[in-house]
Amino acid sequence: MVTEDLNGDPRYLGILLDCQMRRAKLIGLDEALKTETTGKGGGPIEISDTERVAKLEELLVKVSERTGEEPTK
Repeated sequence: MVTEDLNGDPRYLGILLDCQMRRAKLIGLDEALKTETTGKGGGPIEISDTERVAKLEELLVKVSERTGEEPTK
């Protein structure tokens, strides 16, 4: 006599739930998400040119790490 465990794999239900959530988001059943970022007093975020260049260089390094290429300057 052979006995089998018939409880199944709980990961299967997790995958089904993920699929249902993605489908609902794609067809617009979820409430729209609104993200707003502002500077002082609700105005635009102010950044100097040197800060902007530093951030761009930082992003280029991150991209080059992911792609394996040398960052361009």
